[in-house]
Amino acid sequence: MIERRKAKRVTRRLSDTDKAKYARLREAVEKEFPPGKAKRPPRDPEQPADLGDYFDLRALVGELRKAREAQGLSLADVQQATGIDRAALCRIETGENGNPTVNTLLRYARAIGRKINVALVEADPVKA
Repeated sequence: MIERRKAKRVTRRLSDTDKAKYARLREAVEKEFPPGKAKRPPRDPEQPADLGDYFDLRALVGELRKAREAQGLSLADVQQATGIDRAALCRIETGENGNPTVNTLLRYARAIGRKINVALVEADPVKA
């Protein structure tokens, strides 16, 4: 049996010279790119969704999972109601399937007595 040792944390203390150097760099970057003022280039509609869109989807799936658990339903119960494989439902909930179909999400929501409301809204100009 191999003995495993816990890794030792190494902390490095910066010298006053290094601290001043990093402060100057930070100021230069903030001057060139003021916080909250940086403009992103317009998104190409042909490009895939960005990370913000992914997190919105993950939040939706999280809400579905919370609603399922609040009702005391198991993935097997949702499988029985939807016909979707339990392992596939698990992959959606854990994020392993990061791009579930709209049909799958609608069926999942219906199985737990919920409805997904889709709306078209103005894109945030900073994010767009």
